[in-house]
Amino acid sequence: MLVATQVIEQSLDLDFDLMISDLAPVDLLIQRSGRLWRHMDKRPADQRPVEGPKLLVVSPDPNQVTDDKWLKNMGHKGRFVYPNHALLWRTAKALFEKGGFAAPDDLRELIEYVYGTEEAPEALQPYDIEYEGQSWGDRTNASFNLLRRDEGYCRAGSWLEEDAVRTRLGEPTQTIRLACINDDKLKPWCEADSETRAWALSEISVREKWLQGVEIAPQWHEAAKAIREGWPKWQRKILIAPVDKSGALLLENTDGQSASLRYDKNGLEKHEKTS
Repeated sequence: MLVATQVIEQSLDLDFDLMISDLAPVDLLIQRSGRLWRHMDKRPADQRPVEGPKLLVVSPDPNQVTDDKWLKNMGHKGRFVYPNHALLWRTAKALFEKGGFAAPDDLRELIEYVYGTEEAPEALQPYDIEYEGQSWGDRTNASFNLLRRDEGYCRAGSWLEEDAVRTRLGEPTQTIRLACINDDKLKPWCEADSETRAWALSEISVREKWLQGVEIAPQWHEAAKAIREGWPKWQRKILIAPVDKSGALLLENTDGQSASLRYDKNGLEKHEKTS
């Protein structure tokens, strides 16, 4: 048995007998279904524990929409991955009505229905409106960052600043390096055969907005400065974040409050500010 996030649907040659998925846009569910009964030459049907490829989708009933919390009431965090809940509603409605799908015969019909003109219930329509607005904003942003072949490579617009040209959509992130505290000294969070590699392995990406106005706790300023002096010049701006035994990052906001970031086996999380 394997439990995974949505990244498993991309670029992995996997072969499952049975798959259970949270509700996702129909094209991504189709992509996931492509990991079912994939290598029949190695594992023919008579060697599999189920009669046929099965994709089970966990979803609320699309016929019971009372408010905009139709998907939120499921209680899991998957709702944050795909913010357009109207699109997810159309996916659920298509699958509930059809009861399943066969590839490739049913795929065009499903995709055209979900991404077509079917109107979501009134309570979910704001999600469609917000999604459309975001899409137009993304297109506009992309047009500013295009390198136009007929004009040649020239320093114009946002290309004047390398950091302003983004190749992927998504929330901006910033790299930090985690440090453990050992005998009042800062050491790389990860171990390696060299300190350079250890610091590189200790890097994580953090939402940029979480680090606005944040700096290392005052008692670690000098130690962090001494460590960075041994790094290449282009790495010296990377923030070192000491982690105490409770998992709290010893960082402070400019208002003197704790940055309230905590690191554990689940990754980095932001909590309410504490004095």
